[in-house]
Amino acid sequence: MRFVYCAGSRISSYKRGSKKAEVATPPISASIRKRFSEVLGIAPTASKSEIKQAYRRLVKIHLPDKFASANEAQRQENQALFIAIQEAYDYLYQQEE
Repeated sequence: MRFVYCAGSRISSYKRGSKKAEVATPPISASIRKRFSEVLGIAPTASKSEIKQAYRRLVKIHLPDKFASANEAQRQENQALFIAIQEAYDYLYQQEE
């Protein structure tokens, strides 16, 4: 028996008795890759190591804990940017695998 869970662009399939989930992602379009690359400040043809370096550099700058003393508008803006950075990294890094 096979159970399939679909969330956004990720499709996970689980087999009974299997401990590891298989994750299948659809092919990446050039426009999505370009948009996510712009968020991370890298070229669309960046390698896996370049994606990781850009992500770590941006996370250090935009870590939500660093904006604890900022006003509410700045915190919300930074949180939205931090989430965008995480989504871009997750998508691009998965596509490189």
